[in-house]
Amino acid sequence: MKKVNNKKGFTLAELLVVLAIMAILVAIAVPLFTGAIGDANEKVVAANKRALKSAALIQVMNDTSGTLSKEGPWNATCEIAADGTMGEITIKDGAATAEKSGNPAGEYVVTVEKVDIKTGS
Repeated sequence: MKKVNNKKGFTLAELLVVLAIMAILVAIAVPLFTGAIGDANEKVVAANKRALKSAALIQVMNDTSGTLSKEGPWNATCEIAADGTMGEITIKDGAATAEKSGNPAGEYVVTVEKVDIKTGS
């Protein structure tokens, strides 16, 4: 009687080579993705700061009570939730003491400078 040798499957060496290749790909990909997340967060923070400055400037322009100076700068503070919703904006005379960076959610404090309404700058 003849013995038939039908071995199917991968050898241990082949499996180790595949695992090593996968580990190299993961080691390359993870820092790229974390860097992209950090860049996206910084862009969200910048967009939120621009939105807060625009909203605060509109409030300053519509200030009929006369509680704010018309010369600026103004300190605008606002809480922004994780889903991107903007809370109530508080505006005071004077420059801001801190600027927001990092995590997109949280409290934003920005300085709104005097803007020429005719030119928008």
